[in-house]
Formats: sequence, C-alpha cells, structure tokens
Amino acid sequence: MATLQKIRNRAGLLIIVIGVALLAFIIGDGLRSGSTVAQQRKQNALTINGEKVKIEDYSQRLSEITRMYEQQGRQLDDAQRMQINNQLAQEFIQNEALKKITQQTGLVVTPKELFALVMGDGVQQHPIAAQNLGTDPEQIKDFLRQLDESQIKALPQEQQAAAYEAKAQLDALYKSISSERLLQKYTSLIARTYAVNKVDEKFMSGAPTRTVAVVRTPSTLLKDPTIEVSDKEVADYYAQHIENYRLPFPYTLVDYIAAEVLPSEADNAASKAEMEKAREALLNTAHPETVVRNYDNGFAPDMYLTGDEISSMNISVLVNSYIQVAGIGDVNRPFAENGRYNLVKIVDKKQAPKDLTARVIVLDSINFKLADSIATAINAGSTSFAEMVNRYSIDPTTKAQEGFFTFQDNNGMLSRNLTEPMLSRSGLDTLMQVAPNKAFVFNQGANKLILQVASFGENVPKFKIAFCSIPATYSDETYNEKYRLMSDILAENKSFDSMKEAAKKAGFEVSEGVKTSASEAQLGSIGQSREVVSWALRGKEGEVSEHVFRCGTSHLVIARIGKTIPAGHLPIEEVKQSITDKLIAEKRGEQLATQLAEKSYKTMGEYAQAMQTQIDTLSSVSNISELNSAPRLSAYAMTLPLGTISKPFPSTTEVIVVQPIAENSVTVVNSNIEQQRRSIGQGLGWRAFRSVMDNMKVVDNRGRFY
Repeated sequence: MATLQKIRNRAGLLIIVIGVALLAFIIGDGLRSGSTVAQQRKQNALTINGEKVKIEDYSQRLSEITRMYEQQGRQLDDAQRMQINNQLAQEFIQNEALKKITQQTGLVVTPKELFALVMGDGVQQHPIAAQNLGTDPEQIKDFLRQLDESQIKALPQEQQAAAYEAKAQLDALYKSISSERLLQKYTSLIARTYAVNKVDEKFMSGAPTRTVAVVRTPSTLLKDPTIEVSDKEVADYYAQHIENYRLPFPYTLVDYIAAEVLPSEADNAASKAEMEKAREALLNTAHPETVVRNYDNGFAPDMYLTGDEISSMNISVLVNSYIQVAGIGDVNRPFAENGRYNLVKIVDKKQAPKDLTARVIVLDSINFKLADSIATAINAGSTSFAEMVNRYSIDPTTKAQEGFFTFQDNNGMLSRNLTEPMLSRSGLDTLMQVAPNKAFVFNQGANKLILQVASFGENVPKFKIAFCSIPATYSDETYNEKYRLMSDILAENKSFDSMKEAAKKAGFEVSEGVKTSASEAQLGSIGQSREVVSWALRGKEGEVSEHVFRCGTSHLVIARIGKTIPAGHLPIEEVKQSITDKLIAEKRGEQLATQLAEKSYKTMGEYAQAMQTQIDTLSSVSNISELNSAPRLSAYAMTLPLGTISKPFPSTTEVIVVQPIAENSVTVVNSNIEQQRRSIGQGLGWRAFRSVMDNMKVVDNRGRFY
C-alpha cells in the first residue's frame, strides 16, 4: 500500500517519464523511417521526374546490352563500357520524356500498330525488325511463338535461361521500335503547328544573293590596356544569358597527384634483349606460330592477308611498310615504337583474288540424300543454282538473295564480297581453293550445304605473316619503387597541400579542380581511373583518399575531393573569365571600329592597310546567314546600295568593312519548298522533344555503383 501511495504521489512525474519515453520511441521510429527512405533513395540508379529506376533493374539491362556486344567478339574497355552506360541512362530519360508526351498529347503506339511494324503487315517493316528478325512473316511468327511464356516453360530447364535472354532482347526491340514510332508521331504533330509565310517561302525558293568585298581583322589589333570589364557587367551578362550556362547534371571537382610508371634503363635493356631472342627464334624456325604465341598480341594465321587487311589490325605503319617490300623468310629488326617492339616474319606471299562472291543452298535433314544429285544437276547445266536455292534452301536470309552470302559492311550497306579472313572465321575457307561456278557438297557440323563460287575479285598481293609484340615495360622493382614513393607522400604529410609540394619535388603530376561526374569514364587524362571517380562521387568535400589508387597498368593516384556543383546552372565563378574575355573582345571591337570610322577612309584598300589585312571577295552572300558566318555582315551586304562602303562595325571578335559589288540573279525553284517545309518541321519536332528531355528533373546516382 505504501508503494502504491508513493506512485500516486508522483503520478505527474510518472506521466512525464512515460511521455518522454513515448516521444523518444516515436522520434526514433521516425528517424529509422527517414533512414530507410534515404537508404531506398540510395538504391536508385536514376530518378527521373520522380520516377525511380532501381539499381537492380538498371544493372540487369546494362548487363544484357554489354553481353550483346561481347557476344559479337568485342573486347570493351572502361571508356566503351561507360559509353554504353551513358547511352542506357539517356534511353531511360528518353522513355520518361515519351511517357510525359503520351500523357500530355494522347499519342500512343497500339499493340496492333507495333505488331504491324514488326511484321511489315500493311506498312513498311521497321528496319530494326528486318535486321534482327528477317523479312519472312512466317519465320518471324514461328520465332515469336517459340518465345511465348508457355513455350519457354515447356523447354528443358537448361534451355530456359537462353530463351528468357532472347525474350528480353525481343522486348527491348519492341520498346525501341515503339519509342521511335511515338517520336515520329510527336514530330509530325509539332510540324503541323507552324506555317510558312510568303516571305519565308520566297527565301526557301531561292534567296537573292550578292557578291561583296570584305576587309576584316581581329579586334585584338587594338592593344588598349585601359579596357576593363566590371563585376556588375559580368553579372548582368550572366543573368541575361543564364540559359547558356544550364547544367543538367552535377559534377565534382577533384585535385589529384599522379605518378606514371615508366620503364627504367635496365627495363629497356631487358626488353631489347628479349626482342633479339624472339627475332632469332623467328628467323630459324619453320613453325613461327610456336614462337609468337608466347608473346603479347602474337598471331600467325593460316591464311593470306591483303595490305588493307593487315593495316586494319592496328599493326604499326612502319611494320606494314616493311611487309610490302620484305622477302619470304625475312624478319624485321625493330626499334621501340610507342613502348613496344613489333616483330613480323614474312612466311609467304602470293598474288591471289582479293575477295569472292559465293552462293549456298542450306538443306534440311530430309533432303541430305539429294545433295550430290543437286550439285551434279547444277554442274551439268540442267538446272540453275538459283532454281535449286528456291526449291530446297531452308535459310530465309540467303534464299532472299538468290543464295548469295550477304553481310552489312562498315557503311551499313549490304555487300556480297567475302574476304579470306571472313571465310576462315566461318569455316568456309575452302571456297578460296575451288574453281568458280562449280557446285560442291560441303559438310559443316550437322548441316549439309551446297556451295558455289560465283566470282573472284581482282588479283592483289597477299601475305602470310607471323606477328608478335614485345612490350618495353617496367619491372616489378620499378613499379614497387614508384608505389613506395607515392605511399610515403600519402603517409608522411598531414595535409593535401603539403602532399602536392612533395609530389612536385618528386616530379609527379599535380592537377587541381578537375571536373568529373557520374557519366565520366575516367578522371582527367588518367586511363582506367573510374574507381577514383566513383570514390569522389560518394565521398565528402575535402576528403583525401586513404590509399594510393592503382589506375590501369601505368598510373598511381592520390586524390582529394573538392566542391560538388549541383545541377541547375554553372556558378558564375566557373564562367566569369570566359564572360570577361568575351566582353573585353566586344569592347575592343567597338573601340577599334570607332577609331577606324574617325579616319574617314574612302577606299577598301585604305581600310585593308589600316587593319593590317587584305581585301577578300565573298560570293552568294544572302539574308540567310550561315551557321558560322557573321549575321551583321549579311545585313550590311544585303541592305547597302551597290558600290557603297560600310562603316567599320564590330562582329563578335572582329571588325569588318563590306562593300557590295554585284547582285546575282535568282531562279525561283518551287519544287523544293515542300521538301524544305518537311525538313523544318522535323527539325522543330526534334527540338521540341529535346526541350522536353532537357527539362526533365534527373537525379543521377550511378556514381555510387559504377
């Protein structure tokens, strides 16, 4: 009872204690909730107009795209991987922009419309669909059926992963076609919102032009140290042109010390000795492939290559020149070139066709037994190869080309010219040894083919070579010594400023205020330094790296994080000097023009002498100012009476005097007006779409993950 009475006596205190405890619980829960929200925000690769792109989804799509490139045999470096990453980020931003356009305009691409574009059903088939799925509707339908969810689940477990990957690529293809179609609709919509008036139509048909004499000189000809620009003038210019300094994404400034690891004299001597050893081995062997395979980039292909094909393999110009003139069995005696010794042996050389065209009939298993009789009938002339292709071939791509092998060249054009390396990679190098126009049966794995060389290209010099590259590289001792020096600088100096002084004494590179962002593949000019960029984007201002970064095989870096400039607009401090330079140039131009005008010169020759230049003649000057021409020059040239000399006038960074000397007759051509109208409409549509994209609010958080 006494205890209960004590509790009653202190009821007010107890209520306060319970209230404080409850408040602490609520605050703690709120803080944990806030921490959870912040943590969730950190798991987003991008946030676009409030829409979150989770890092798991982003990484999966990035892996799919990267894998597609690697499956094509491409070895991607850091810069190429970052380029793919940036393109993917732009794809997400573009998709959100298109979603916004859809919401505002009601424009959509229906499933039926998308299917028609994929199939070419009633409309022209989309090029992406044709390139990836072929042009045969039945073949495409069969492929789509195979990627149906129910069909994939019916496959053996070990085959489902590959099928789902193919389905993901198909979904990406659908999305790409749909996005492009929606953008076309938006562009067409914008194109219908403007009209060309009669004045515009006149200039589109054929604007009048003049031939003019021109004298121009840089405004720096005026050497006047009294010209100054005030902070207010800079601030006013910045405010008036603020959109020129738009900053869509933030960036971080980084200071760094970099040491490049280079071979010592002892390292170079060892590399040279290794080169001489390899050269002797190449000279004295009948099997150079056994020598070159032990060295960097070593290869000895069992094929003949043209000079152009050798050039495309990034072999140095000097080595390639040697190949053209050396004899069979010769090996060059190289010198160090870009830090490497390149050795090449001429195994053989000959005159042979540069390329060939060939045709194929791909048989199904039912018709395997007919292969010999089909080839015999073609060679006897009782039927044609094209007829047999049409009757028996099961490959839709070659069948559509009358059996010819085709591929896309570097310009995206279809080509039939097959080179020896292309044939070798596909296991069809036998074609280089057979007579033209003779059909023969060829077994390739589980497939049975009928092949025929249709034609050979011109005879050119071809070479069989063995090549290897020996790097003049540093030893472990040289690398360790450079690393020790950098580690000592980091450990023995308390501030980054003192580190910089020590680095300068050691002869290392010191860079300050280097801009970097989530879209940068490397820090400044330091290759393979994305790790430093990611660290800088995650850290705090003033933070110094705790360890020496190893960037690639040749650089060591110590870094400090500077200011982060938020998205919005570049701060005036960043652009102050460029604005000042621009305003000084303009003031100089105005003053120089005034001084020249006061001279009252009567001839262009007098102006040319005073401006320390010569008279130029420009033809076809019109009121339509070209992108890189001075608008004021066009204005004076087209408005002054013929023969009249203008007053000197400033234009950006120069001073100009013009004299119209002839008017050119114009032939009005109306046939191009509609074409130009469409071109302008497309341009306006694209600019409108870019405006939508530029105004998307994007938070780029990729630097935390890549």
